[in-house]
Amino acid sequence: MVIPALDPELVKVHSCLVTNRVHRQIVAGKLAYLSKLFYPIAGTFTRLSILFFYYRLIQDATWTRTFRWVLHATVASVLVLGTVIVFLAAFQCTYVCHRSKIGVLLTSSLGPLKRTGFSHP
Repeated sequence: MVIPALDPELVKVHSCLVTNRVHRQIVAGKLAYLSKLFYPIAGTFTRLSILFFYYRLIQDATWTRTFRWVLHATVASVLVLGTVIVFLAAFQCTYVCHRSKIGVLLTSSLGPLKRTGFSHP
């Protein structure tokens, strides 16, 4: 099998495109990871703000002793569950496939080189 000479400019452009794609995928992965962390944090703070609003509503009422204890217990449970969910999201295990995403990206992005007669092993 004869491999024709590759155009150096085509190889340079192709490697630059692959590098940019890989870089964009890495940045997208980091942003997805951060969004997985900030979503439960935002939900926890929303719940806490509603509970603190209830504290202000019952501030001057005479029957507040029982309801205040219920609010204390609810705030504690929201804080504990919010912290647990954030830690579960932060240290979540993901299984790695036998083909990495970068390997799939590199093998699927060889279109310009395949047209020149270069075949990827």
